[in-house]
Amino acid sequence: NAAAWCARQDPLTEQELTEVVFVTREVDELLWIFQGLQVALPKGVDRSLKVLTSGNTLGRDDADEVSARDYQYELRVASYFLQAGYECDMSTEADLIVTIPAGRVFVECKRLKSEKQVRRRAKEASRQLTRRLRPLSFRAGYYGLALFDITKIVHPGLGMTWSNDALDASDGLRAELSRFDATYDFTRTIPWHSRVLSISLQILCPNFNLGLQPIGTHFSGLHCTMLPSGGPRVEAFAQIRKAFDAHRIRKDEWPVQHQPPPGALLVPLRSSVVMPSDLK
Repeated sequence: NAAAWCARQDPLTEQELTEVVFVTREVDELLWIFQGLQVALPKGVDRSLKVLTSGNTLGRDDADEVSARDYQYELRVASYFLQAGYECDMSTEADLIVTIPAGRVFVECKRLKSEKQVRRRAKEASRQLTRRLRPLSFRAGYYGLALFDITKIVHPGLGMTWSNDALDASDGLRAELSRFDATYDFTRTIPWHSRVLSISLQILCPNFNLGLQPIGTHFSGLHCTMLPSGGPRVEAFAQIRKAFDAHRIRKDEWPVQHQPPPGALLVPLRSSVVMPSDLK
């Protein structure tokens, strides 16, 4: 177990190190979800947690069909918004409904597991958001957001990246996000309802670097926006972006009753970049 590994003086075997990589990914993501659920429990979260805990222990063991990791992704995204102080509802047909000062946002979360399903899943998200937004087209304050976890596309083996430091790691992940966007360009090749604010791509990846934090998990994102030069949609997206902006939660910021043990990994670095569709 993790405590035994930390106490050992001899090097880990290759098999043990591989296990550490996969366990690191899972623990960091679950810690991230836990941080959000400490702020508030969304309506309908019980169902998502029940499905999540019925799945495989490690993501590498998941098949390509729908799995508990799909619900884990929805919970991860909900945690972003909960930690930003927004209310989330997970009890409707939408993956999430997030209440922000500017109104309500229908959120669809898709984990892309193979290249052959990329466009199909993107079109599915487009249809779902259109179905939710069309009846509300004449009412102000309703928006849409599509998020895609592309980790398994760019890192099929779900392994670890290497870098000189945490900033290098983020730069590398952002480059992968940009290449994916250039290849599939969801904002131009798939029709979206006019109230959809952004198509956001995300990667979750453990990283080994030579800096002060040798091993950590990074969440990086690219927001491909479809916004006018001003107005309510711009303000709504600014409020959404607040939840994804770069922030590191340090160990001394944790509540005393939840302080991690010495040597524990920090919870994830959040970093996001905005790419307006008219600048591509």
